Amino acid sequence: METIIVATDFSDPAGNAARYAAKLAAAVGVSRIVLYHSYDVASVGTEIPVAEQDRTLVRQGSLIALELVAREMQSVLEQDSAIGIELVTNELPLMPGVEQLAEQWHAGLVVAGATGKSRLQKF
Repeated sequence: METIIVATDFSDPAGNAARYAAKLAAAVGVSRIVLYHSYDVASVGTEIPVAEQDRTLVRQGSLIALELVAREMQSVLEQDSAIGIELVTNELPLMPGVEQLAEQWHAGLVVAGATGKSRLQKF
C-alpha cells in the first residue's frame, strides 16, 4: 500500500482519524497521505447561485484548514519521515470525490471521521 486517503470535515473525530492515519502510515510504510476535503458549495441549501468569488473564498478557506490538519499530522510523523502529505479540496460530493482520488492515487485505504452534523452546520 503506497497511499492513504484521509477525508476530513475538520471536526474533532476527523482530527482523531487524521492522527490515526499518520501513525498507521508510518507503521506500514506508506509513502503518501492524501488529505481531502469536499466543500460541496452547491448543496449548502439555497437556490441562489454561488458567485465565483465566493467559491474561491470557500476553496481558499478549505486549503488553509487542510494545511493546519497537515501540520498536526506531520507532528505525529517522525521528523525524518519520507511520507508526503498532499492536500486536495474540491466541490465534488464526498463519495464521488473519494472514489476519484482512490483511483487517481491508487489508494489502498480511506480513513475518515465525522460528527454527523448537517451540511449547513458543517458549512
